[in-house]
Amino acid sequence: MLIFPSANDSVEVTISGTLLPARTVQIPPDESYTVILDNGISVTHHSQRHKGLFVHAAGGKRVKVVAVNEESGSIGVVSSIPTAFPRDATYQFYALGVDSTLIAGVQSAVLLVGAYDNTTVNITTPYTLIHDRLLPAGQPFSITLHQGETYLIQHSQDLTGTYIESDKWLTVYSGHECGEVPKGRVKCDHLVDQVPPLSVWGQMYVVGALETQALGHQLKVLAGVGPTKVWIRCFNVTSGALVKDSTYNISSAGESVVIHVPEKQDCTIAANDKVLVAQLAQGQGTSSSFLGDPFLAFVPNTNMYVHRTRFTTIPTLNRIRANEMKNYINLIVQQKWFNVEDITLDGEKLSELMAGNTTLRLVNFASGESYAVITLEVTPGLHLVEHFSPNALMAVLSYGFAGHWSYGYWTNTEEGKQKRFYWNKMCYCANVRAI
Repeated sequence: MLIFPSANDSVEVTISGTLLPARTVQIPPDESYTVILDNGISVTHHSQRHKGLFVHAAGGKRVKVVAVNEESGSIGVVSSIPTAFPRDATYQFYALGVDSTLIAGVQSAVLLVGAYDNTTVNITTPYTLIHDRLLPAGQPFSITLHQGETYLIQHSQDLTGTYIESDKWLTVYSGHECGEVPKGRVKCDHLVDQVPPLSVWGQMYVVGALETQALGHQLKVLAGVGPTKVWIRCFNVTSGALVKDSTYNISSAGESVVIHVPEKQDCTIAANDKVLVAQLAQGQGTSSSFLGDPFLAFVPNTNMYVHRTRFTTIPTLNRIRANEMKNYINLIVQQKWFNVEDITLDGEKLSELMAGNTTLRLVNFASGESYAVITLEVTPGLHLVEHFSPNALMAVLSYGFAGHWSYGYWTNTEEGKQKRFYWNKMCYCANVRAI
């Protein structure tokens, strides 16, 4: 688990958990702090366990928490969402994951982590579960979670559409132990991300092409209400030509549509009601024509864009030689705020970074609103992207590939345009290695 300040100042952070001795550390502004989590903290059973981890920043300061799960031939990365969301009467979540058919025993999973005592949680799954009792598909059941308690839901089928409702803030992860992208392609990977509550889902999203990915990527769009209409527009990264302009109809809340996006295409996704969008890198299959394997990353909607964001690449692991991991960012900026002299990466202007080897791409919604997309290769470590104007709107996907390893996460966990939604002082998370 990597913890680092959101802003350019040091921060005092306390890390604690039932199975982890409490510690308080001072993290300098240009460093990240690594917490090694023992396998004993992993959540591997559906019964309620005190395996949550609490990260708290002192003095009203903000931190980011990036969880890294490593297995043989697999990396999973989660950028944790802070606990202090709007204090709604109820919190609603829909899980989004993938499927797997080629490896026996691996499962789709949803992991819940309680942030407060006496949290009442109602859960409805699309498939019958056998936990301590029979839990029929489509019929809600209730549990009570206390601070730090976890509850794991697993099934051999894709748990996308699992509905969770709680009366207090809840941390929800969804994904797969070794999901295939697309379903049936060999070289699965550990896929997981933290699910934002329905209250912050949006109607407009922008997704850039992934560097080195010769087979393209997938988008999975999950409806928060039904029926929902979704419009996908994709543009060739070289010519800028509109190459896809399609409409999809999703009949009910919790249902989803999967769209394959060929290589070298940037896309906009619009909907007439709230949706959640996931970007999925594809598996190599039997091909060796590109680096990496699947990852799952929930895309921020344009209301969650920020004027600055700090992020880290994922440290080179023992199994990966330093020169193998290629780290990139996809920077997305609302066009009216795009100026190469106004945006910096680690203090260096974009005009200098783009000179001669980086192309600006433009995409737009049918409404006419346009966004710029830029892909940059970055060095290992901590980075800061910043616009000189606090009113500017940007998003950053941090991702990387090496051999059959990959990672990817969107870095927008500071306050966005909807400022009431984020307050990065604390998060309740868990070791989601089991997913």
